[in-house]
Amino acid sequence: MARVGREWWGATGKLREVAAAWARRVTGKRDASKPTRLDAADVEAFAALGVTVEADPVTVSDDIVVARANAPVVEAFVALATQWRCLAFAYSFATEGTGRVVRTGLDYAALDVVCRRRGLDDRQFEEVRLMEAEALAVFAEG
Repeated sequence: MARVGREWWGATGKLREVAAAWARRVTGKRDASKPTRLDAADVEAFAALGVTVEADPVTVSDDIVVARANAPVVEAFVALATQWRCLAFAYSFATEGTGRVVRTGLDYAALDVVCRRRGLDDRQFEEVRLMEAEALAVFAEG
């Protein structure tokens, strides 16, 4: 496979956004750059504590619109959801006595197979890798 330069990576904001949103959903992390929305369950939880709050009146969609040209890349990335290389840490003073799993990246044998079977070209392969890098950044967040 030919190596594609990284100078075009700045133009792939939507792919990065999709990868970050996917990684947050997988890990249960929240996007700190977006305000927290209160729903009916939150209002009830506050009420149980004797605090009166109102639910957010506006429903905001978490959907991310992706250009049709990027759909094959996003679909390939999602198809690789079970193909992450992981390290498992058991008891450790560093993790305050709890175990944890650290994702180190995608299994590139699987990445190659998925990209080839889906007919992705070299540039699209690199875009999947870009999404991997963005997801790894989210996984590394505290």
